[in-house]
Amino acid sequence: MKFSKITTTTMYRVMSVAAPVLCLGVALGMSSYEMMHLHRLEKQIAETRDENKEARTLLQSIQKSGDAGFLCTAPDSRQEQVEFVNTIRKIADTCHVKLTQWAPSAVSTLGVPDSADEAAKDVLSKVLPTANQIGLNGSYADVRSFLLALQGQDRLVTVTSIKWVRAAKPPETAIVMVVTRYIKMPAPVTKPNPNSSSSPAGAKS
Repeated sequence: MKFSKITTTTMYRVMSVAAPVLCLGVALGMSSYEMMHLHRLEKQIAETRDENKEARTLLQSIQKSGDAGFLCTAPDSRQEQVEFVNTIRKIADTCHVKLTQWAPSAVSTLGVPDSADEAAKDVLSKVLPTANQIGLNGSYADVRSFLLALQGQDRLVTVTSIKWVRAAKPPETAIVMVVTRYIKMPAPVTKPNPNSSSSPAGAKS
């Protein structure tokens, strides 16, 4: 019985000393984890700020290399698609995202409002929407930088059918979207009809 009392008393004493030490250790561990998490967040914010600055610099260089001013439509040419793809690749490389998909996408003809006047209808009838389905992989911050850079380029593009999900390897994300650009079709060349040409006045057959 005496041995049992000594054992119980000793146990209480050990617990009275160990409990505060254990609580202090848990508190220190949680504080260290929160400090590490805060440090990671600060690092991500700094990286995002640098990436956005880099994307803005790229956009300025792209705009300087092209025509001055904003282009709603690009002229139809053999190099139009090549130049657009190269622009997308440059933005993707700068924003550290990976292009995973590039495919043609069905697009309806450009709608012409009923209220538009004849001049506006004539202009809109010569605009050809061209759509591509684009897939990207990257962190949330990198994909966001890509979208901002795409929005800030010097020609009109529209983004629709966005599907943004977590990738197989977090923290990467995967996004699939349809990007539509607009091309100004050249005016049709009318060939003269040889049968409609009349003989010069006074000419004899």
